[in-house]
Amino acid sequence: MLFMEAPIIYIPKLANVLLEIDYNGNKNEYFSMDGYFDLSNILPDDSATPSDPITLLYQGEEFLQLNLNEIYELHDNIKIVNATTCKEVYRDELGSLLPINATKVFSLKDKYIVIYIELEYIKYDCPLNIKLFDNEMIIYAIADVLPESDFKNFHRTYAHGIEINSQYLTETMGNNVKSMTLEVSLYTGRVLFIQQVILCNQYRIISPYMNTGATKGGLNLDINF
Repeated sequence: MLFMEAPIIYIPKLANVLLEIDYNGNKNEYFSMDGYFDLSNILPDDSATPSDPITLLYQGEEFLQLNLNEIYELHDNIKIVNATTCKEVYRDELGSLLPINATKVFSLKDKYIVIYIELEYIKYDCPLNIKLFDNEMIIYAIADVLPESDFKNFHRTYAHGIEINSQYLTETMGNNVKSMTLEVSLYTGRVLFIQQVILCNQYRIISPYMNTGATKGGLNLDINF
């Protein structure tokens, strides 16, 4: 298993939040402006791949445990089968999710920008970051967990909907068209999917086309088991 020389976790949702990170009773305070946390000062020098979990605490309360062995095994082995943005998803007769109206162009009349991703080697619970940003400003960020899969090749499909904030877009669109960037990544920082999405006031401004590859809220539409 590949482990970085400096063990790092990346959780943009936790940018600008004062945390404590605990490994076997060794606690350190962390404050990151970009969501990157260097763990090298709390992990033992003789353990490049610690077997015990690290614990994240906020205001003294535990809210997340991470197994770095599993996270970095996922980093090395996850395969992206398909990923796109779309208007909706549906479940087929086998229980898998599939995208409807795959596009990277959305109207202010659309309720959600839906991210669809199909992966293999979800052997363990897989923490994910979902981030939507406008230039360098994060508009939306969430930390989510994709449950482990028992299917062949540890296959799993996943969809997440980001609610479109019409007020923010109306105030910042200017020429009636706005481009933003959507990113799905692992806690190691490995990017699984990155996509430019375009918001427009009317569909006639720019035609939708296929994609191959904080708002008011977000929604996990479904996860197939």
